[in-house]
Amino acid sequence: MLDDVRRGHVSIEAARECYAVGIVDGEVDGTETAALREIAAANAASASGNRFDFGASRDAHEARWTRARYAALTERLATVPVAWRFFLKHRMFEALAARCANDTAPAGAALVHQLFDALLAEYPDLAKPLVTASVDAGLRTPWQDAASP
Repeated sequence: MLDDVRRGHVSIEAARECYAVGIVDGEVDGTETAALREIAAANAASASGNRFDFGASRDAHEARWTRARYAALTERLATVPVAWRFFLKHRMFEALAARCANDTAPAGAALVHQLFDALLAEYPDLAKPLVTASVDAGLRTPWQDAASP
């Protein structure tokens, strides 16, 4: 911090107010710095309940979409063509929100698999396995028309 003050990047006042570093007579004052840091720590502790958050909607979304559920969704989305993933992900968001709204959502990731299977039943062509080998090798995905090259 002292180098930044000496180079003019930070003022003595900013060092004190923003970084809790006391500079006296061109040197860091250990006693003043300790006192400033003690005040800063007390202020941070009292303000910790006032942290920034993304609001009630985001909290509700994260309560529904636990890490386990989102991992299961990611795993399932990887099995369908890329062009369908955004659509299916948002349909899953809607389906899980509906289940949670009427308190019929069991805990855990199993529900994600159940809801995804229900979506696949609505779109049976998506239930076909995704072929990851190159089309150049003569393999076709289930979504290629037989007449396509």
